[in-house]
Amino acid sequence: MTTGMRAVGSAPFETSRWITVRFECGPRYYRLHLEQDLWGAWCLTRVSGRRNTRLGRALTTWPGAYSEALARLGASAGRRREGDYQFVPLR
Repeated sequence: MTTGMRAVGSAPFETSRWITVRFECGPRYYRLHLEQDLWGAWCLTRVSGRRNTRLGRALTTWPGAYSEALARLGASAGRRREGDYQFVPLR
């Protein structure tokens, strides 16, 4: 028996609202991803580490609503900007 998966809300995925930003400070980097999981729930993934090494970590949270996820992304990006991190445009 198979069951169909359906995203929460009217549209399955809203990829136009997904956001990825990257910051760097020397060899360190910090990336933020705001996207939807397979069930359409908004999740915020924070990835940090050092370039050219395997050291690093990723932490994913599910804030619920898009507005809450966007607020958390903005707060986290603000903390990076207050430090020595510089915004790096994605290629």
